[in-house]
Amino acid sequence: MPKISHNISIAGLNIDRESKIPLSRQLYEGIRMAILHKQIRPGQRLPSSRTLAEDIGLSRNIVLLAYEQLTLEGYLTGSVGNGSFVSADAYTSFTEFTSAKKKIITPESVNTEPERDFNPGYEVSDMYADRESIKAIVKPFQNPVPALDHFPYRNWAKCASKIFRSLEFLQLSYDDAQGYYPLREAIAAYLRINRALICEPEQIIITYGTQQALNLIASIIIKKGDQFWIEDPGYINAKLAFQHAGGNPCFVPVTKNGLDLDYAKQNYPNARLAFITPSHQFPLGGSFPIAKRLQLLDWAAKNRMWVIEDDYDSELRYAAKPIPSLQGMDRHKRVIYTGTFSKVLFPGLRIGYLVLPDEQTTKVFKQAKAFADRQNSITDQLILNDFMREGYHSTHLRKMRVLYKKRQDHLVELIRKHGEDIISAEKQGSGMHIIAWLRQDINDQEISTILNRSGVINLPLSLYSNKFKHPPALVLGYTAFNEQKNQEAVLKMMTVIKDYLKEK
Repeated sequence: MPKISHNISIAGLNIDRESKIPLSRQLYEGIRMAILHKQIRPGQRLPSSRTLAEDIGLSRNIVLLAYEQLTLEGYLTGSVGNGSFVSADAYTSFTEFTSAKKKIITPESVNTEPERDFNPGYEVSDMYADRESIKAIVKPFQNPVPALDHFPYRNWAKCASKIFRSLEFLQLSYDDAQGYYPLREAIAAYLRINRALICEPEQIIITYGTQQALNLIASIIIKKGDQFWIEDPGYINAKLAFQHAGGNPCFVPVTKNGLDLDYAKQNYPNARLAFITPSHQFPLGGSFPIAKRLQLLDWAAKNRMWVIEDDYDSELRYAAKPIPSLQGMDRHKRVIYTGTFSKVLFPGLRIGYLVLPDEQTTKVFKQAKAFADRQNSITDQLILNDFMREGYHSTHLRKMRVLYKKRQDHLVELIRKHGEDIISAEKQGSGMHIIAWLRQDINDQEISTILNRSGVINLPLSLYSNKFKHPPALVLGYTAFNEQKNQEAVLKMMTVIKDYLKEK
């Protein structure tokens, strides 16, 4: 194991000068226990004898005696001039130490696991929780992962290099909690042109992705017991955010054109909030018609209901021009718009944004953002701003539309060619995934689990459903994978499904 060259401090060293136990022995025991309890670990460098003596107010000779004893017993290793490091062999002692403790069993220690009184408020399957919380496995058909193999790294690095060379003193201090103003200007200009939004930089708040935007909305708007409309099937993270804030989900069925507005108004007329993905319904696809959009906005105005427009991948449209935003049609200031750069650029960027309808609402959200985490990383915002203003963002987006359409066409054709009567799929006019419909006798959650174990990454459609059921299907992402990878994955998927059907 490589040695870490920097010194570390050892917290919790208690030296009792009134004790009859020699000071060197007390110090020895304190460091030994810090090693055994993994406070300091193999390869980590201890403070020099002179530094530690000054820190705890002892003579250097006492520290040297303790270090020598620890070295003799194998806890430390090192030499004069190079410093003292925790030995890897110390973990043998740690194993023996913990094993000895486990052998002592008393009636009081039969069940010594402490009780944890957690209240996370998130009820979700382990499959989905793992997907959202661990490092993403970028294999077919993980969704939503952009084409990282086509990302303009050189242009991004060029912008980053320029920013880091010209960082100013004030830029390294706290910035506006709303976000870097020039970046908000660039986003506002982009949204006005490409999404027909009515917005100014003063209405925009930069967030750590869509999820933080949803959490802010939930914490500010939802009160305990409030009803909220949520598409079914729909975006799980939105449901969880509003539920965690005390909201009561009202599941609204989805038609080929998105949320069933008539059903929602008839069954849940008192809802305080509606969450909707109007440009590209997630996960089924489809766009909310203009007439229905106007009806929704009229209903929201009359019933003082907030409308949350999640425009998560509207830029990625292949069949026609992007549909104008719901926010751009809103004359009553009831729409809160969310967007993200994770889908177009890369997920690790963690930059999203909120567009608020008026000054009062923006002020409240700005305060909530400030108390949540103060602000986003300023350097990331500076780089993204330069990336947008140099035209790299728009150029990359145009290229990805062409590439993603090609990759979607190829995946659908592969499924048509090899799917037989087991699985089928149709092209979608936008987005980063397709719905692969399964034969009725296939349980999509069972086969999804088996496929994931075999390395074909996916999620079952039923995972996104709550009250309203749909035929079994898999959600397959295609944007991050070339034709060869998609072909290999489709062939493997068919083999796994056929084996599953044979065993039924």
